[in-house]
Amino acid sequence: MDELFEWAEALRARLQVFAGTGDVEGIATAFADTVAARRRFCVLLAALATVLEHNVSEATVIAFKRHFLAGVSPVSSALAAAMPALEPAKALEALSMLMVTASGAWPHSNPPPVVVAALRLPELAPMRLDFHKTIQSHAAALLRGV
Repeated sequence: MDELFEWAEALRARLQVFAGTGDVEGIATAFADTVAARRRFCVLLAALATVLEHNVSEATVIAFKRHFLAGVSPVSSALAAAMPALEPAKALEALSMLMVTASGAWPHSNPPPVVVAALRLPELAPMRLDFHKTIQSHAAALLRGV
């Protein structure tokens, strides 16, 4: 959880600059910058639903999810403040969608060596994903639409 809380604090601080502005591009860049700067956080986020939440008790999941929400709530509030037209509940929903995007984009942007080698072929170049660019552009598109 340290990784989550460190990322959340970094993003919350970055979002304060945008309070009241509705600056979608700036907010999306702040999201992408803070996530991409934390490799371990990305690895854990990508493994959360597919590995870490398996074979654990319901009580463990409930405790974890409550702690997770406590970690992201200040970020959600900062996002709502940065985008005045966004209701607090919608800010949390948008943040959740952005995190799902990051968790899915991470493994595709950081493939195993055999995939990296295959993607060097010119005809496969369109399949190469730049993590930061992918999550930044997705964040901007999503935030424009909420």
